[in-house]
Amino acid sequence: MMLRRKRRARERRRIAEEAAEWVMLLENADSDDTGSHEDRIELERRFTQWVRQSTLHLKEFMELHEAYCELNEIDIRDLVDVRALAELPAAEVVNLFDELGAKQTAECCDAGESTRRRRAVTWGIAATVACALVGGSYLWVSQSSTLYTTVVGEQHSSKLEDGSLVILNTDSKVKVRYTSSQRDLQLLQGEALFDVGGDSRRPFVVEAGDVAVTALGTRFNVYRHDLLTDISVAQGAVRISAGARASARVNAGEQAQVDGGRITIRGNANIAAALAWRERKLIFEDMPLPAVVKELNRYNRGKVVLMGDVGEGKRVSATFENDDPQSLVDFLKSEWGLRGKLEGEDWIVSAR
Repeated sequence: MMLRRKRRARERRRIAEEAAEWVMLLENADSDDTGSHEDRIELERRFTQWVRQSTLHLKEFMELHEAYCELNEIDIRDLVDVRALAELPAAEVVNLFDELGAKQTAECCDAGESTRRRRAVTWGIAATVACALVGGSYLWVSQSSTLYTTVVGEQHSSKLEDGSLVILNTDSKVKVRYTSSQRDLQLLQGEALFDVGGDSRRPFVVEAGDVAVTALGTRFNVYRHDLLTDISVAQGAVRISAGARASARVNAGEQAQVDGGRITIRGNANIAAALAWRERKLIFEDMPLPAVVKELNRYNRGKVVLMGDVGEGKRVSATFENDDPQSLVDFLKSEWGLRGKLEGEDWIVSAR
């Protein structure tokens, strides 16, 4: 019995990984203008062949589609008609769609429910939801826990056994351990967005150092800095515990910052700015320049280096692509007349 369960779990992980790879293949096909019509037809044939293999293949694909509908707030493009999947002749696929896919498509795709057209899978920013880079890696630590990691400049999405999504930002690590009574996750480094699947029997708890965040049916972001932790709640609520005494509830639209044993909550927060990293954007609002540079640098191997005291007294309100440090350098040139020089991979910023 135990061996069969493990084999089923391995098989489901394999199919989930293949579903994420298909997201990237279709995204690349959409953005590559050099591909021929014949190449596109062949890709669609292979995709159809893959999705028809079993109900689980379609289920994994549909759940990524649902995640798109929920997690992204930009216009979408029509590439794969999800309703068309229901018309595939494989009976097992049709049955699954009737049970699961039609419900998801109706929720996400009905134009009457939204000002956006939801009748097709979103591929335009698949990198930020399904699997930003197929190179996003994980390794088995033991039979009971898994370590998911990303390197600098990489983002990666993983669907857990209960249907929860964990989306890792750049240079991040999260350790996942599920038991029969608890869903424990440790954010060892960096930042992650958690979209929690319902399971009233097993609390979903994310630990970041001395901070514990318990989901109360929710979607939330945790950013572990060197000395403090930021929690942004996009949906539902969380319960935060810090140390032996401090505890607070944080609701949707609120942010909390934990510094030592102190919890500070800010209402009416800009959650969109906190989650803009999923679209590879960084939104700064009246932030000190050195902090802006530090945040941008964690996405890039080539760094922006502020020489001397050029960062003192300067505050930034602007939006940048997180993989484009030159855009920050250009901003500093136009805003304060600073000088930027490329040395190797690094931008050296100094006074003129």
